[in-house]
Amino acid sequence: MHTNRSLQTINYLQIIVAVILAAMSFIILPVCGPMKNGMHMSCYYTGILETVVGIVLFVLAIVNLTNKNALVHKILPFAQIVIAAIAYMIPTKIIPIAVGTTMNGKTKLIGLCMKPMRCWTSFRGCSICLLIVVLLALIYLGMQYVTKKD
Repeated sequence: MHTNRSLQTINYLQIIVAVILAAMSFIILPVCGPMKNGMHMSCYYTGILETVVGIVLFVLAIVNLTNKNALVHKILPFAQIVIAAIAYMIPTKIIPIAVGTTMNGKTKLIGLCMKPMRCWTSFRGCSICLLIVVLLALIYLGMQYVTKKD
């Protein structure tokens, strides 16, 4: 466990934000439901992505909290930043990920609905959580060097 109480607090905050992120798309602010034909819209797959990312960030925060290896404490915040950045770039189609084809035969990408719908609000909430994850990881990295023993 950490000897520094501030670093522990950051880890606990990361755990809370990761749980919120995992619950955001289907519990707190649900994405759009299936269409009349039973097919899911792109935002459904974005919700799955954000839920999985929340679970991964939760596991990383738990590992960081319980691990005593100094190298792990230096590497995991970078992993959290990269994962959060990728999780933001996939729904915005900066990194396109296909999940199948539409009824017209076009490639269906993970993303948001074309018109403003519930999923836009959900993605904004997820974006805020991802930003908080990045900020907490940066603060964690900075505090490691400030509180480093000589």
